[in-house]
Amino acid sequence: MVPDSQVELRSRRRPAITTEALGGAGDGRVLAVGDKAAARYRADGTLDETFGAGGGVFLQHTAAQVVAGFFDPEGRLWSIGSDDTDLWARRVVLAVNRIPDPGRFHALAPARILDTRVGNGAPVGKVGPGGWLALQVTGRGGVPAAGVSAVVMNLTITEPTEGTYLTAWPLGAQRPLASNLNVSAGQTLPNLVTVAVGAGGKIYIYNNNGSAHLVADVAGWYGDGTEAGGARYHTLTPARLLDTRDAGGAPVGPGGTLSLQVTGRGGVPASGVSAVVMNLTAVSPTAGTYVTAWPAGQARPLASNVNVVAGQTAPNLVTVAVGAGGKVNLYNLAGAVHLVADVAGWFGDGTEAGGARFHAFSPSRILDTRGGNGAPVGPLVPLELQVTGRGGVPAVDVAAVVLNVTVTQPTDSTHLTVWPSGQARPLASNLNFGPGQTVANLVIVRVGTGGKVSIYNAGGFSHVVVDVAGWYGG
Repeated sequence: MVPDSQVELRSRRRPAITTEALGGAGDGRVLAVGDKAAARYRADGTLDETFGAGGGVFLQHTAAQVVAGFFDPEGRLWSIGSDDTDLWARRVVLAVNRIPDPGRFHALAPARILDTRVGNGAPVGKVGPGGWLALQVTGRGGVPAAGVSAVVMNLTITEPTEGTYLTAWPLGAQRPLASNLNVSAGQTLPNLVTVAVGAGGKIYIYNNNGSAHLVADVAGWYGDGTEAGGARYHTLTPARLLDTRDAGGAPVGPGGTLSLQVTGRGGVPASGVSAVVMNLTAVSPTAGTYVTAWPAGQARPLASNVNVVAGQTAPNLVTVAVGAGGKVNLYNLAGAVHLVADVAGWFGDGTEAGGARFHAFSPSRILDTRGGNGAPVGPLVPLELQVTGRGGVPAVDVAAVVLNVTVTQPTDSTHLTVWPSGQARPLASNLNFGPGQTVANLVIVRVGTGGKVSIYNAGGFSHVVVDVAGWYGG
């Protein structure tokens, strides 16, 4: 009996392995996702996306080798090759031989993995000036112990004794010239952080001035291509899904929860969605409070996404798994607060076509209008920022970029909007701030004409700083 791992096809001379011999002219490169062939190229160069398991034949091209192969009717993958005397076919062990598909997202219900006030993830106590902590992110909060390239966390600073900033980056790498949060003394402020995982599954978090407590809630993770499942990202031009200030709306009261329909709206499809990316803004709160976003149909987690004081308007980017009925829940702790949500993109569930993979790296600064010949961004005239070909982002094949956008020294109360160059400015905002404030927010934005994004300031003059943390593409 011939073992399943190797079936020998005897031949007296070495045969040529060609696309024609394997199934007719036109069989070409296979595009594979995980274990399965997802598509192939036809003879005319067009893409056949119906091709897959069940008897198909292909030539698999990788950077290292060209291997002929086929899927049998039961969906098992075989490779074909030859030596000096024999033509052979071998059953492929997919766990070893599958084509990697890194950068896929795995959404989680938020889980707290750091709180220096209670000793969760680090010893009890504030992080001092010029100090940093190494946070274990893999193997905690739903993040697996291996196969992780980056994590998505809501990072919050609270009780700072001085104005300061925080920087998050992969353990083992040099601390970059970049920041994730900027705060004044006594302020509590969150920001979404997407950070590559470093040595030992850890990341560094650095505090520049004074002492402060740190809190981190993990919302998901990106794989390295060795894991099963995961979703690709579909970027959108921002679209408003919620504004409780509109006619017929009302603020969310103390202890109140609003269920927001996110699928089938704003460019998000009605099905096949695992998570959405939204810019969530709290407006005109009557008391100090926080807002939590989580999947509908699940228990509310110990986590927060937006933290505000009475009268403050503050945004934060939110990546949240989609729950029952295609909805997410938004909870307000205290007082009454208006909520605004602008969707920026969505993650699929593996059944949809297309989508982009995430490529993480240590943050890099690509704009600082305070330096050199820079000038503050004035009102109404957008700044066009080149994002491709800079800071680790390739020059081509980039669908979207992940930017930490910081505004500083503004002269007026206003907002910034970031969107793809070459498109009409959307009804959306990314940062809201008052005179003299320094405010940061994570922005995931589709790349526009010429590899650029547009940055619009609604009023006054403001300096703008941009750090890139990764990109989405093939």
